[in-house]
Amino acid sequence: MGFGKGSRHNMGFRLGDWTVRPDRGILESHDGPVHLEPKQMDLLVFLAHRAPEVASKEEIFDAVWPGSYVAEVGLKRNVSQLRRALGDDARQPRIIKTIPKRGYQLMVPAVPFEINEDENPAGNPSAETEPDANPAPAETGAGHEPQPSKRSTRPSIAVLPFADMSPGRDQEYFCDGIAEQIINTLAHVGGLRVVSRTSCFTFKHRTVDVREIGKELDVATVLEGSVRKAGEHLRIGAQLINVENGYQLWSDQFDRHLQDVFGIQEEIAQNIADALRIRLSARERRTIEKVATHDVEAFDLYLRGRQLFYGSKRRSIRSALERFVRASEKDPGFALAHAGIADCHSYLYLYFGGSRSDLEQADRASQKALELDPELAEVHAARGLSFALGKQFIEAEQEFKSAIALNPNQFEAHYFYARTCFVQGKFEKAVQLYERASDVNPNDYQAPSLLAFTYRVMNRADMAEATHRRTLVNVERQLRIDPDDSRALYLGATALLDLGEHDKGLAMVERSLAIDPEDPYIVYGGACFYARLGRMEESLQCFERAVEAGFVQRDWIDKDSDLDPIRDDERFQDAVRKIDSET
Repeated sequence: MGFGKGSRHNMGFRLGDWTVRPDRGILESHDGPVHLEPKQMDLLVFLAHRAPEVASKEEIFDAVWPGSYVAEVGLKRNVSQLRRALGDDARQPRIIKTIPKRGYQLMVPAVPFEINEDENPAGNPSAETEPDANPAPAETGAGHEPQPSKRSTRPSIAVLPFADMSPGRDQEYFCDGIAEQIINTLAHVGGLRVVSRTSCFTFKHRTVDVREIGKELDVATVLEGSVRKAGEHLRIGAQLINVENGYQLWSDQFDRHLQDVFGIQEEIAQNIADALRIRLSARERRTIEKVATHDVEAFDLYLRGRQLFYGSKRRSIRSALERFVRASEKDPGFALAHAGIADCHSYLYLYFGGSRSDLEQADRASQKALELDPELAEVHAARGLSFALGKQFIEAEQEFKSAIALNPNQFEAHYFYARTCFVQGKFEKAVQLYERASDVNPNDYQAPSLLAFTYRVMNRADMAEATHRRTLVNVERQLRIDPDDSRALYLGATALLDLGEHDKGLAMVERSLAIDPEDPYIVYGGACFYARLGRMEESLQCFERAVEAGFVQRDWIDKDSDLDPIRDDERFQDAVRKIDSET
C-alpha cells in the first residue's frame, strides 16, 4: 500500500466501509466513529502496511511493541478487540484473517489518502469527530508506507479531585465541581487526551504517588489542586506534574473573590495548554473562555445538583432535580442546568418508575438546553437520552454521535448509545459502544455487565464469560466502597449465575431485593434471575411488581431473553398489556 509524497499531510486509508484515521485514533463509518486504543491502531496500520502479505507475529511484535516483551495472549487480545471494533468475526473473517502458526493477514485492500487538515471544519458541532488542533502525523518509512501511529506521544492529562481546604471541610461538592468543569473544558482541546471524570475520581480520598497514577491511567501529566472557600473569598491552588519524574510543569495560586471562579477555571485550562505547548485553535480558545453562567449562586446550585445526581438513588435524583430547577430559575440561560433537569427526569423514568410526564419534561428541558448551547457534549447526551426513551432512535443516535464528537470521554453518551442500539437489535454496534464506555470508565460495572448480556444474546458464550469476570472485579470494588449498592449486587449476581455459581448469585440477588424492594429496576432484575433458575412463581411475582412500580421499558423486555421462560404465561402477558395501555 503506497502513499504519495506529501509528508506535510497526515495519512489515512480506507478499508472497505471504514475510514481509518491514525491521526485521531478512530475508525469512521456511516454509523459514527469508533475509537481505538493506541496499540490497536498501531496494529491495524502495520497490517495495512504489510497487506496483502501475511504479517508474522514476530514482525508485529517488533513493529508495535519495539523493545518490549509482550506475551502472545496480549497480541491475541488486541487482535480480538480490533476485530470487535471492525465488526469482524474470527470464525468467519472478512477483514482480519488468522494464519495458523504464522500471524495475521488483512483481507481487504487498504486504499491510502492524504488528509486535508482543514476538513471537517471546527465550526460544525454535529460532526462525528472533532479534529485535533495538533494531530500527530503518521510516520512514513521507505516508499512512504504507513508505520504504526505515534498517538501515544500525544499530550495527556488526568485531573484529580481537588482537595477541600475550607475551614469547615464542607465544600466537597464545590471542589469536585471545579475539577469536573476543568476536565470538561480540556476535553474540547483536540491536541490533548483527557482522562474521564469517573476514572480520575477513583483516586478520591486516596494517597497515591503521581507516578502510580500516571501508570494506571496511562497519562504523562496529572493536575492536582486544592480549594479554600470562606464566605465570598476563594483560594484555589493548582499544580501540573510530570508523572515520569515528579517535577512541576506549572503551578499557581489564585486568591480571588468568589465571583472570579469562572475566570480561574479559564486561566488554569489556558496555563495547562501553554505548559504542554499545545497550539489552540480559535474555536478551542472560545470554548475555554466560555462561561456557562455568570451567576455564582446558580453555579453553586448546579454543582450541588451534580454531586447529588451521582448518588444514583431515587431520593438523590429528586434532590438533584430540585437544585437544577433552582439554578435554571436563577439563570434561565444556564444550558447545563436545563440539561441536568432533563437527565433527572430521564433517570426517574428509566430507573425509578417515572411517569409519562417525566418523559415530556425531559424532552422540553433537553430541547431548551440545546437551543441555549449546542456546543456542549452534556447537552447532546441529555437530548439523546430523551429521544431514546421516547423511541425516536434515529434522532437519539445523532445526538449521541454529536456528544461523542464534542467530548470522546463522555461515558453517558457511549453507554446510552449502546443501550439504544441494543433495543433496536444492533448488537454488534452495541458491543463496540459498551467496550468504548468501559474504556472511558474502566471501573464501571454496568457497561461490562450489559456487554456480557449482549454477547449472550448473540450466542458468543466465550466472550460473555470473559466479560462477566471483568464485571465481577468492578462489582467487588464497588461493594467495598458501598456494600448496599443494590444495582452492583444484582449485576454481580447475574455474572455469578452465568459463571455457574448459582448459590452465591442467589444470595446476592436476594440481598439486592431486600435493600431496594420497591426499585423497579432491581425487582425486574429479580424476575430475570428467578426465570433463569426455573423458579417461575417468584419470577412472575417480581415481574408484576416491577411493572406495578413503573418499569415500562417495553423495547428492552421484548429483547430480554432472560424472560423467555415466563413469556407465554398469561400473567406475564397481562403485565405487558398494562405497560402498553399506560404508555
